[in-house]
Amino acid sequence: MLPPNMAADLARYKIEQHYRTGPDGPWIEHLMDDEGFSHAQAREAMLGWEKIPYIDAEHGHMATLIKKGREVHFAIFKRFRKSGYVTNERIKEFLKPILDDNVFLITKIDRPEDSRFIEWLGFEPLSVAPDGIQCYILNNIKYPRLHNVSSIQA
Repeated sequence: MLPPNMAADLARYKIEQHYRTGPDGPWIEHLMDDEGFSHAQAREAMLGWEKIPYIDAEHGHMATLIKKGREVHFAIFKRFRKSGYVTNERIKEFLKPILDDNVFLITKIDRPEDSRFIEWLGFEPLSVAPDGIQCYILNNIKYPRLHNVSSIQA
């Protein structure tokens, strides 16, 4: 038998599961689960953004990039946030055509802990707004190296 809080979470997930499909799926999941938004608030936050899903041949819909002008933001389904799913090849396949069409991309973050992932993708710090929001720019795709790979080649 499941503990009451786990059973309640599972029941809520099953009820809300249909919200987490389609191009908005990763964003609805992120906004509801990680940010505490209601479904209506999450939908409202998505208004006005172009949604560009990343569909992998093996894993299906893994992530969605939202875009307004040259400003972009990423949301990855929780099940794909683990190490090994965000690879150099997937970054190149997904971001390169978008970057080629736009010359440069920007993103903004308000939590310093998010900077590690953004910088790993190749975004570089651009400026900090008075309210503390950090702006980043991507001019070209850098191919990040694995952190645990030895620099000595056999």
